[in-house]
Amino acid sequence: SQGKLQFAMSNSSITYFAVRGSEGWEQAHEVQSVMTLFPNVAMFVTLANSGIEKVSDLKGKSVYLGPEGAGFEFFVRPILAAHGLTLDDIDARFGSQQSAVDLLGDGAVVAAMIGGGTPNPALSQMAQANSIRLIPYDAEAKEKLITDYSFFEAAVIPAGTYNGIDAQYDGLNVGSAHLITHKSVDEQTV
Repeated sequence: SQGKLQFAMSNSSITYFAVRGSEGWEQAHEVQSVMTLFPNVAMFVTLANSGIEKVSDLKGKSVYLGPEGAGFEFFVRPILAAHGLTLDDIDARFGSQQSAVDLLGDGAVVAAMIGGGTPNPALSQMAQANSIRLIPYDAEAKEKLITDYSFFEAAVIPAGTYNGIDAQYDGLNVGSAHLITHKSVDEQTV
């Protein structure tokens, strides 16, 4: 919007709210998508013996939510809301995805939101170091998210993608990575 860049990579969940000027954006931004790059498949992960069976079990718990300022909150807020929670209901922790591996392994958090392309290197490392569980989304909550927000899509992680995860995981693309530009950038440049 300031004319300092012609192109950028964004998550479609961030762009969704940016073009509307909502969820913390002070103004609507005239951004357009050039192309989708890859799905951002994200889920809450916990140690297999944590006792966390569903997203609503995260209430009152320490949860890693991603790198601070990276925009994870744009898809985490609706996910939590669909499961009857808010960000205030959890003790949110932030850092690199690598730090999520350490925090989960050390017991500093009971769950971590891990997202990106599949397979995700941080999730692969978690699964090598510990016995983990991918926390399932509630089926009704997932359908509501897909209906209410155009950036959510069903996504499947095939069985065996991660060590110890022997069943298919029916998850969510929480906003594909895409190449964006300002509406004013001419078609020839795009």
